[in-house]
Amino acid sequence: MHLHYHSTLDPKSNLEPRMKRWILRILVSLNGHRDFIGDQYIRNDKLGIAMGLEHWIDSPLAKFNKGAVIRELKALQLIAEKENGDEKA
Repeated sequence: MHLHYHSTLDPKSNLEPRMKRWILRILVSLNGHRDFIGDQYIRNDKLGIAMGLEHWIDSPLAKFNKGAVIRELKALQLIAEKENGDEKA
């Protein structure tokens, strides 16, 4: 059993691209993934779903791969940045 953070984020709502991009920047570039991704699970289900990581939520412990989740976050950030063009702020 693991604990999850509670949030008011509705994972079913589509995040605005700019908001998703900034969340990914925080998770990847500012190392927020250290608090978001545990060794055996994603610590915030709603945020995980909103970021498109629902396939890792409640995955069997034998199949959860922290490194793969981090690589996926990095790939999602690259896609979000490319879709944004050259905007930095």
